[in-house]
Amino acid sequence: MGHISNTELQSKIDSLSSQIIVGGQYVNWRNLTSIYEIISLALSEWDEEVVVIYRNLDSGITWARKVYGENGWLTEVTKGDGSIGPRFILLK
Repeated sequence: MGHISNTELQSKIDSLSSQIIVGGQYVNWRNLTSIYEIISLALSEWDEEVVVIYRNLDSGITWARKVYGENGWLTEVTKGDGSIGPRFILLK
């Protein structure tokens, strides 16, 4: 598969810069005690989808998660009380 232009690829990342803050610290709604720091937004080589590169500050483990789709960073979730909200919550 050929890649779209570099300008279009960068635009995919730039369009999310106000929603996902590189350097920002977030918690997952299921575990409010684990803090994750965003290292970067990147592109998946396989499908050119934007992924979030983030590190668990407790364990030091680095993860990658797609922004959209099932289990995506910006995909809303149904919480235990039935409310719907963001999967990750910005702390600072």
